[in-house]
Parts: sequence; structure tokens; C-alpha cells
Amino acid sequence: MAKEPLMDEFIRPHALDFTTKVKVTTSHVECQTFCDLINVEYAFYLVVDGITVSKHWYEDDSVCKFRLDYDRTKQHSVVFYIRDLDGNIQKKTEIIKQHDIDFRPSCSIDGQSIRCEIDTSQKHAEYAFYLYLNDEDVNKKWYTAEKSVVFEIDDAPIHRFEVKYFVRDEELNVFSKTNGFERHQPRTNQYRARTNFDFFLSLDDEIIYKKVNPENQRFTEKLHAHGGVERFRQILDTISTGQISNHVAKGFGIETDGSYKSKYIHGYRLDLLSSLLREYPSLNLPSEEDRENIRLQCQRLTLALKEADAAGELIGDWALHNLIYSPQENCIFNIDLEGFITYNPLPEWANLEQILHWIEEFLILFES
Repeated sequence: MAKEPLMDEFIRPHALDFTTKVKVTTSHVECQTFCDLINVEYAFYLVVDGITVSKHWYEDDSVCKFRLDYDRTKQHSVVFYIRDLDGNIQKKTEIIKQHDIDFRPSCSIDGQSIRCEIDTSQKHAEYAFYLYLNDEDVNKKWYTAEKSVVFEIDDAPIHRFEVKYFVRDEELNVFSKTNGFERHQPRTNQYRARTNFDFFLSLDDEIIYKKVNPENQRFTEKLHAHGGVERFRQILDTISTGQISNHVAKGFGIETDGSYKSKYIHGYRLDLLSSLLREYPSLNLPSEEDRENIRLQCQRLTLALKEADAAGELIGDWALHNLIYSPQENCIFNIDLEGFITYNPLPEWANLEQILHWIEEFLILFES
């Protein structure tokens, strides 16, 4: 097991020269160390308000990434460590400017407009916005005290939109971030004739934006029949008090028509994995390690489903096409958040017995 960086009093001064770089995106702090020496290892600490909240142990990789999952109103810093073959250690600390951390851009589609906003608690700053629609420079709003803007657009289909956000502080320092979305076409489910949503994937592959299709308002109608946006938000915040909540993708940014954003889960969709194994067994996908993990996670999901059902808390559409195994997080997630409205309560043809049958069928094929 890699050893944790030594405490400061044990670090001996020496000539381990290196430089550092920190880049803050909408969702991560990206860190890089530059050193001309060979056979050295690198470690990184993320410190928030004086407390170490995340660690990346010694490896030969000079790059690491921390998720921005902590209070952004607090000071963030990164501690860089470097260690040579003799065990000599040197460190540097880089404090991140608060406007870089406390700077959360967002955008959404609202009819024939794109809404852009900067969420920050910082004071005495000005904000600017550039919109690029379908790779064209469409519109700009120069610096004002307003943290949001609405760009009107025509009725041409949206294939891609990118927004650049700028913050200028009192000392005229400029901080900039970019986000946006590109139209995404998931593999269709053979049992579903049409979808309620248009799909957009964020340019950094972190967020899936499910925008209600203007020609298909069935979900919007059902949402308002079940208590509206606030009820949807409450359900997503407290899907269950048990383990089942660990198997649901995190949703946010719910709009009045039921459109929403959620974390994009990279991995294997279980129904497509079944097809892949059936049609192309010689590919030997996924890896043996992933196969064993998928088996274990199916068992854990089964236990969580049974627990939720026994507590009277089982809702949602748990069909295989909504379940994705993430190798990165070693977990199976339900990505169909609208199902927690439309399958509440569960219909007979998608109840616990049927869900377990789908998972069992998958495992039989998976293990054959």
C-alpha cells in the first residue's frame, strides 16, 4: 500500500525543484506537477477551509483531478508533494482564487431562448456571457452587474451550444469558464416507440440534459398531475432512506416542464451488454474484473430493491435499459429519474417480482 505523505515536521529540505499548475473547471480542480527529475512520485491533497478533504496517494502520475463536491464559499487549496527514490519529500501549496472556486455556471433551453447564469456568493464583480450556437458566434453580453442573461434564438434545431462565462473583480482580474451541450442520441430501447425527451450531453461528458420534447408533453402532464416540479425535486432528494438511493443517478436543475439534468454515468447499459454478449461472445467484453464486479453489484442491487419494497419505498422504472454499471464507481445506477414520477406506484408488469426476473435473466446470460 502506498504510504501517505509525511507530516511537515518530517519533510527534509533539499533540491527537489518542481512547478505546479491548477485549472478549475465547472466540476473539477485539475492539478499537474512539472519536474525534470526521473524516478519520482507525486501526491496531492485538496484542502478546504484548512481541512484535508481528499487525497491522491503517491504514484508516478504527475496529474490528478479532484471533484468540486465541497462548500465553494470556503477557501480551497492544493498541496503538491514530490518524493524521490531516497525518500526525500518536498511540497508546495497553491491557494486557489476564490472567484475560480465560487463560480458555478449553468445554462438551459427555454423555448426559443437559452438561459445562462452564474451562481456565486462573491460581491463587487461584473459578468459577461458569450453564446456560440451550432458552432456560430451568435451573441454576446458585455460586462454588467447582472449574473444572468437570456439569449433569444430562432427555431432552427439545436445541435450544439457553448457558453463562455466571464467574471471581472474589483481589481479587474478576469475569471472564465465554459460549459454547454451537444445533442446526444442514446441507443433506443426496442420496447419504447418514442421518448419524452431530447438528450444533450455536456461538452465535458459530465452531465446529461434531458429536455422535454416540445412535441411530446406526456411527461409534463403527468408531472403536474403528481404534484409538479417541487414534488419531483422532493422525490429525487429523498428517493429512499435505504440502500436503494445509492443506485440512483443524481438529478438537479429541474425545470417547470419537467426537464432536468443529472450526472452522466459512463459504463455498461445492462440491456445492451446482454445483446453484446449474445451476439458477439468472442469479444470477451467486459474484462474479467468488471464481470465479477457486475455480478456482485447485481446482488447488491437485488438486496437494495428487496429492502425498499419491504419498507414500501420502491418506486421507479428498474428495467435493464435504465440500469448502467459504472466501472469507475463500481455501482449500478438507475438513470431514468422521470420513472420515479411515472412509476409511482409500480405497475404490476414492472413490480419487484418482474424486476428481479429481469436481473436473473441477465445474470444467466452473463454467466453462461
